[in-house]
Amino acid sequence: MDKREYSMLTYFITANDTEVGKTYTTGLLARHFAGQGHLVQIVKAVECGDSGDAEWALNFANSDRVTAHRLLHYPEPLAPLADENVAKGAPKLAAIINALESLSKVDIRLIEGAGGVAVPIDPGGQDWLDLIDAILPDRVIAVVDNRLGSINQSRLLHSYLNNRPHAFVLNEVSPVDAAVHASNLAALGSYGLPLLGCVKPSAKVIDFCDLSLLDSSKVD
Repeated sequence: MDKREYSMLTYFITANDTEVGKTYTTGLLARHFAGQGHLVQIVKAVECGDSGDAEWALNFANSDRVTAHRLLHYPEPLAPLADENVAKGAPKLAAIINALESLSKVDIRLIEGAGGVAVPIDPGGQDWLDLIDAILPDRVIAVVDNRLGSINQSRLLHSYLNNRPHAFVLNEVSPVDAAVHASNLAALGSYGLPLLGCVKPSAKVIDFCDLSLLDSSKVD
């Protein structure tokens, strides 16, 4: 990579639940930013099991301007603090932060969490919100499954994130009825929930609703 100083933008990708498209969204964002000529770093903060999320997103981005990193790894596809994973050494918030600080700077850093935003990641009870408050990303990207029930899930997540800069991505894990999709879009708008964009199944790009929420113009 180029040896120069970077004005790095950091995005933390989380969700209302597991298996709703965090890794897919990460790959789409990496593909988008790399296509703009930015150097992009994909970071899987904690991986439970051998999902290879960071590598999947890297391959999906399909660009030599993207690198992938995994900070902490635990053997079982369970919660980070499940007994089977803690037996290998409990994850610690400080360890995640230290590992992040050891990475080189690039234009864009995309950090993907594990599970939903309120999953505990430290024996002290801290969850991803505590990591967000420690590293202060430029924006949290919250992925919600685009289906019946998304309005409730989005409002709960919006309330939990509170005044931290964030934006939503509605991801169709499976095709959604047009009326449900329209209802979800209308509801997010009426409740003032910032919508970055929507993703269709097998899409190669995000259907952006408000690109200003990425604010990548700040990158040198």
